[in-house]
Amino acid sequence: MDFVKKNLLSIIALVIGLAGLIGGWIVSSGMTKSQIDDVRQDAVSAANSINSLQVDYELPALRPGEEPWTLSRVTPNSRLTQLVGEQLAALVAQSEEVRQAAINHNSDGKTVLVDGLFPKPQNEEAERISLSARMVERWPAAHDELLERSNAGGPIDAQQMTSRLTTQRQQMVEQILGSRANQELSPFEQQEITSDLAKARLSLLKNHADSLNVFGERDMFVKLNEIPADGLVTRERYQTLFWDWQHAYWVHEDILEAVVKANKSSNGVSNAPIKRIFSISLDPAYNTEVTTGSLSQPIGEDYTQSFTGRVGGNPLFDVRYATVEAIIDLSRLPEIENAISQANFMTLIDLDYFEINPDQDLRQGYYYGDQSLVRAQMRIETVWLRSWIEQYLPPRVRETMGLPVENETPDDGSDGQF
Repeated sequence: MDFVKKNLLSIIALVIGLAGLIGGWIVSSGMTKSQIDDVRQDAVSAANSINSLQVDYELPALRPGEEPWTLSRVTPNSRLTQLVGEQLAALVAQSEEVRQAAINHNSDGKTVLVDGLFPKPQNEEAERISLSARMVERWPAAHDELLERSNAGGPIDAQQMTSRLTTQRQQMVEQILGSRANQELSPFEQQEITSDLAKARLSLLKNHADSLNVFGERDMFVKLNEIPADGLVTRERYQTLFWDWQHAYWVHEDILEAVVKANKSSNGVSNAPIKRIFSISLDPAYNTEVTTGSLSQPIGEDYTQSFTGRVGGNPLFDVRYATVEAIIDLSRLPEIENAISQANFMTLIDLDYFEINPDQDLRQGYYYGDQSLVRAQMRIETVWLRSWIEQYLPPRVRETMGLPVENETPDDGSDGQF
């Protein structure tokens, strides 16, 4: 009976076809009445079996682990079959639309730093050394460009500020003394000049701060410290190291994009929710057990890592964690959280902070404004979809992740695509 249920349309077509064949056979072969009655009885019995048949309708779940929609043991009819078919077609179209939107969001603007390096050079023997040298050179330069695009920078140049304040003081003294006979400043006049210069210095610091989107310089990218002193990377290491750099750069891009989004309407650092970034450090790219398999299987959850429960290393996505240390306006934390989630598939999963006295940083040239300033350590979860990442993975990285290398295919028949 299971075979009949699964092949209902084929069986109906077969019965109809047999009816025509039976009729032709009767006419052409001159069957006896007894034979005709037997055939007629068999045909009626087959038709009755089909009429009493019950089937199950099912619509698949949209997400792994969810239960499908089912309608069990019902008599099939054309209208119900049509409605279920239409709904199935709509689900397929919607899931493909959502799938493509997710991939586009996750991969938006992501390009490799050195063309021809990933997944591996076409002619590894001839090109490895030259492409490696380009990557070592491009890696820090790309971060300088990222800082420029994000309008991030350091404090005002101390020499420049001293020169401007010195010139301003001379102008003040000349204005006070003028052509009077006594060319010495009184204590009161000296106090006024000192006070005015302090205000001028604060104004210079604020103007410089408001010319930037955020305080941040190249040394905040901790992974830039991994550049070899001699610039040489061994053959055994270059695939894994350069892929780690490439992926880290994408994470850095997304974090800086979140900063830009959070600060976009602030007109400078003094009114921004994120004032200064001290450091961005990353966990290893694949610090969990990596698995392959069918996307129809449930995706595991683990709430010991974060409240999201997301666990990387599955056929759908991988997870990489970042830690950002920064000066922020704590009263505007919701804006920061929203910006992080909008930049890509990122979530602020943990926050530690302590209050600061901004005067010490102010003496170093950092003007933050007068808000609820804290020094925060933000733990950020970033998610990366396998479907677009895999095209760039070098063979050694694929081996580490347990993925098929070169022409191999998953042994479960899955194409491994989201």
